[in-house]
Amino acid sequence: MLCKILRKVFKFFLYRDCIRDRVEKWVTIALSLFYGYLVLIFATISIIRNRGKFFQVRRRDVPPDCLTDPSLGTHHFMPLRDVRLHYVTKGDENNQTMLFIHGFPEFWYSWRHQIREFAKDYHVIAVDSRGYGDSDKPNGIHNYTVDKLVDDIRELLTGLNRQQVVLVGHDWGAIISWTFAAKYPELLDRLVIMNGSHPKHFQDVMARSWRQFFSSWYKYFFNLPLLPELVLLSNDLSLLEEFMKSADGHTMCTAEDVEAYKYVFSKYNSLTCPLNYYRAVIRKYRCELPRSYHIKVPALVIWGKRDIALVPQLAEVHRYVDDLTVQYIENCSHWTQQDQPVLVNQYMRDYLTRD
Repeated sequence: MLCKILRKVFKFFLYRDCIRDRVEKWVTIALSLFYGYLVLIFATISIIRNRGKFFQVRRRDVPPDCLTDPSLGTHHFMPLRDVRLHYVTKGDENNQTMLFIHGFPEFWYSWRHQIREFAKDYHVIAVDSRGYGDSDKPNGIHNYTVDKLVDDIRELLTGLNRQQVVLVGHDWGAIISWTFAAKYPELLDRLVIMNGSHPKHFQDVMARSWRQFFSSWYKYFFNLPLLPELVLLSNDLSLLEEFMKSADGHTMCTAEDVEAYKYVFSKYNSLTCPLNYYRAVIRKYRCELPRSYHIKVPALVIWGKRDIALVPQLAEVHRYVDDLTVQYIENCSHWTQQDQPVLVNQYMRDYLTRD
């Protein structure tokens, strides 16, 4: 009798989970189409205003000099199990390693200010995540699940024979870093996060914050095929220039910096692969994640408070981190390490040199 009751209870919850998953799937599709429709309206207006320029992307065959600047380090490639990663290193290899992981839409060069600063005392590594820059770009959304991104970093550190690393992540790089710290804490010394929330805490905030829900509209838009790539490429990647604006509306990059971004993201598949990060999460591709996201590694969170995509509450991850330090920067956008590099470097150095 008891077995029958337990079986019925199990079937009830299983059925309820199936219903929930189906409802969530259709809500996701509806939101993706809705935001796609809105973006399509604005794109149509842009086509009318710009006429033939909307579909123009200037060919860029030669990288800007800043991408081969020897003062930023030397370029290397590491063959892993699935992909070959490109990374840039600078500093004495006998020093502790500091590994930087960028976000979207960025690449290793977004850490240029930190590379120059911390190569004085660390062996600095700035990596192009899979699908970005000069790293391999495998086809298929299934190749961009979080577990694969995390294991890329583990394989890279293993190949370089590096442990007790200072891991620094921004945006998507922060998601990878949080997950890495939960899964492989023995490989890390400290964790530094910039405007990228702990995955579990993000779910908590999304469940109770309408502001964060509506601020996350772009994730649903990115779930659509082709249209996000077309919009991002339009008008010779003009949106990249808009992304490169500081909190006060001024550009935080030189003209050469902007051209470097356009050079990287105008290549074939250079937008589809990064967008597949979002698609893999939204579409719930099978992914082996750590059972617990509790972080035992000491962590510093630096948060630009004028981030239009992520609310400041996302920085308060005390529930999931044993030893957490949070530093807010008032007049700073989402692009933390590029918008306020002097303050970011100061907060990092103060944290890393404290007892």
